[in-house]
Amino acid sequence: MRGVSENGQSARLRGLVHFSKVLMKPASRPPRPRGLFIAALLLLTLALAGAIALQAYRTFLGHKATAERVLRDYARIAAGRFVQRANMNVYYSAFYPVQDALSRAKAGQPEMPLPAPGHLPAGSEHHTADFRTLARYTFRYDLKSGRLETAGETPSAAARRWLLDTLPVHSRTVYEPKERVASIVRSVDGVPRAIVYTVVMDKAGAPRLVLGLEEDPRGFEGLYAAEADRFPLLPRPLTGGVVDDSLGSAVVTGADGVELYRSPVQYAPTFAARDSMEPILGGMRVQIALRPDFAPTLVIGGMPRSNLPMLLSLLALTAGLVVAALLQLARENEPTSCPACRTSCARPSRRSGCFPRRCCSAACAPTGSGCAHSRSSTRKRAASRTWFKTCCISHAPSARSRGYHWQRRRSPRWYVRP
Repeated sequence: MRGVSENGQSARLRGLVHFSKVLMKPASRPPRPRGLFIAALLLLTLALAGAIALQAYRTFLGHKATAERVLRDYARIAAGRFVQRANMNVYYSAFYPVQDALSRAKAGQPEMPLPAPGHLPAGSEHHTADFRTLARYTFRYDLKSGRLETAGETPSAAARRWLLDTLPVHSRTVYEPKERVASIVRSVDGVPRAIVYTVVMDKAGAPRLVLGLEEDPRGFEGLYAAEADRFPLLPRPLTGGVVDDSLGSAVVTGADGVELYRSPVQYAPTFAARDSMEPILGGMRVQIALRPDFAPTLVIGGMPRSNLPMLLSLLALTAGLVVAALLQLARENEPTSCPACRTSCARPSRRSGCFPRRCCSAACAPTGSGCAHSRSSTRKRAASRTWFKTCCISHAPSARSRGYHWQRRRSPRWYVRP
């Protein structure tokens, strides 16, 4: 009976599979560095957040540039409307009355004496009296003989030479017979001068005389702001009926850059534009500057606000979270402590049921191999059974998934194939 039992036990033992054989089977391939992969993903996330913040800020800059272009377009419209209004006022209130008064005084006839400005008849326009007050002298220039005759104040020698050089060229290149009047606005000898003249034709229709007078262009200040209620700088539906002084400021200079007029209220030229009056009316230059704190109301929705502080805050927060995640990842990938001997161990692997790398120190594995995957010989196996029981028996589910079950037999434990 004893022999039968021993034979049966031996046959049964042949079906036993030692747990160490299962666990000592080497892994098919080395583990992948998942920590580095996760760290790379976190850094890419941070780079993506920076790119999104940069694109958002560039979008803000584009919207701001578009709004500024719109406001500069409005400034150009305001400058154009100011020039149009000034052309009309100056022509009908300051220039045309001169031609009308000289014509009624018969100053174009060489045999008639040249009247002084104070002897000119008053015109029907409301600004005629101002024009006579601002006039310095009248002149009559013969284009054929080159003779220049003046009445009233005596012009300086420099002004006289300038008239002799300028009148023939200007009357030939700029003057338009259908307009019947032209003007030259310059500063000569340090004095701003406005030469208003007309050309008298002979019987053959050829230019014969240049007849006109000199005025002080600084006296036109009332004309620049006249009719502002009827012709504002910008249409009322756009501004809500705001007066010109609250909407923008104006500066008028001559063609040579000498300032002739400045509105009482001046604003910074943040949104400014320039335009010029017609050459036949002196070619004076106009600069219109919109009021900076009122200009954004002309844009639908107002000026876009800068989102740079918010973007920098969000980017800094994202960077802080990524750094915290990287530090936490580094801590998790550090060697952990073996629960039995409190020595440095690696993380377990679900594939093999034991540790894929060097697990414990020599204190845990007396042979010095220290791992279930070590290539220990049969003689060293017995010495490491205690280590298998401590460190590797808890990872038996991988073996259980292949059909093994627990059966407690002596020490070490065995897997018995069902």
